[in-house]
Formats: sequence, structure tokens, C-alpha cells
Amino acid sequence: MTLGEKLRSARQNRGLTQKQVAGDRITRNMLSQIENDLATPSVKTLKYLAETLGVSESWLMTDSASGAELSEAREKIRAGKYAQAYDLASALPGESDEKSLLLCMASLLLAKQSLAENELEQTEKWANLAVKHNSETLYRSKEAECEAYWLRARAALYGGKPTEDSLQHYKDSYQAVGGEAKYHLLRVRYYLENQQTKNAERELWMVTLLPDEHRAAYLILRGWIAVQNMKYRDAISYLRQIDIEELPTISQRRKTYELLEIAYRETEDMKSAYEAAVKLRSLSK
Repeated sequence: MTLGEKLRSARQNRGLTQKQVAGDRITRNMLSQIENDLATPSVKTLKYLAETLGVSESWLMTDSASGAELSEAREKIRAGKYAQAYDLASALPGESDEKSLLLCMASLLLAKQSLAENELEQTEKWANLAVKHNSETLYRSKEAECEAYWLRARAALYGGKPTEDSLQHYKDSYQAVGGEAKYHLLRVRYYLENQQTKNAERELWMVTLLPDEHRAAYLILRGWIAVQNMKYRDAISYLRQIDIEELPTISQRRKTYELLEIAYRETEDMKSAYEAAVKLRSLSK
């Protein structure tokens, strides 16, 4: 990749416009020329662009891949700098299993990060890229594919756009590697989003083994079903077992406070209902 191609790739992977990157340091037209390799940036401009895009100057100026670049991409992943790792791996010339593996890992981690931050379109984008890159390597992992489809399905549910197609892809992949509880809990949420409470209850009973990591999600769904069945005290009992602030996603925290507000209000505990409402509003800002 040329310098211009690397700059454009890094900018687009971060979802930034040329105007946003240019800021007040250079003109958008100048940045466009640099990205199209029609102009060469000064040392100061190159440093500014590298800092703005979160990449190294050495990566921008390197013409070909090296073992050092591979190592740098791995280090970025270990350091939690997944977007930078993706950019570094994207810049490696040609196609290789190592490159595809790094791209898959970075994409999957970015999808998880995006979901935790409730950036649902970005979650879907990175999950789809993880599936794509995973299919391109000899190191293809059924577990990685399953995780990507799970993240994509959750993003669709959280965004109010659940589809049978997204669930079916996840079902097909999870059956190849296991993961019964995750699948059933995802389908329970699908039914609840579509006001199919009876189906949700039946699906929940199919969870025969509940790993500790899914206990909070299970309790949220139990509370949700109880609210829809107007069993508000049962809902409070389920939901108060959850450490809400430790939930991994904003969507889960919102749903828990939303259900608690309803349940407390219906049981005439107006103080607790108000506290839950305040928490809910703080997550909507």
C-alpha cells in the first residue's frame, strides 16, 4: 500500500471524514491530494496525521511488510489497540494466513468493543469482517465464526431489528461448536422483542446448563418475562440479583433499569422507581 492508501484506509476504518481528519491543521483538499498520492506531506503534517489516526509514522512510511510489522500488529492487539492492529494487518502486502488471522482477531475484538459501547452498526460491520477474514485463512476457527454471528445477532436485537436470518446463522455455527445456553438466551430475547411471551418462556425452559457467565443475561430475561406477565414482585426478585453496573453492555444496563422502573412503579415503590428512572436517563445521554 502507498502512503495515500494507508492514510485513506486508516481514516475509513475509524469512520472519519476528510474534514474531521484535516481539522484546522491542513485543508480537506490537501488531505485528498495526499490520500491520492498527488502530494507529499511535510514531516510535521505526517506526524499530525499519524497522531490523529492513531498509527505510527514508521508504518505510514514503510513500503513493504516485514516481521517487525507483524510483531507490531500483534502487540497492538495485546495492548487493546484493535483498530490500529487492523490497520497494520491491512497494510501487509499480498494475502497470507497470518494476515487473515490478524484481521479476523482484530475485527472480532472491535465488534465486541462496539457492542459494549452500544455502537450497533459498527458491531455489525466488524462482525461481518470477522466472518470474512476467518473464511480466508487455513487457521479458520469455528469458534470465531460462532462468536461473530452471535455478536451480529445481538446487535440486531439491541437495535430493534431482529431477523430469523441472523438467528439462523448463529444457530448453524453454534451447533458446530456447542453453546446451547447462548443460543437459547438469544432466541428468548428475540421472542420478547416481538411480544411473544409464551414462546420466550418455553425457550427459556430449554436452557438445561447455565454457565456463570450467562447468569446475568438469564436473570434479565426472567425479569422481562415476569414484567410482561404482570408479576412485578417476581421481576424485582430476579433483577435485584444482578450487579447492574458490572453488566458488559449498555443495552443490558438500560433494559434492567427500564424493567426495574416499571416493576417498582407497579408495586408502588415510587422512591425506587425514581432511582431506576434516573439511572436509565443517565444511560440515554
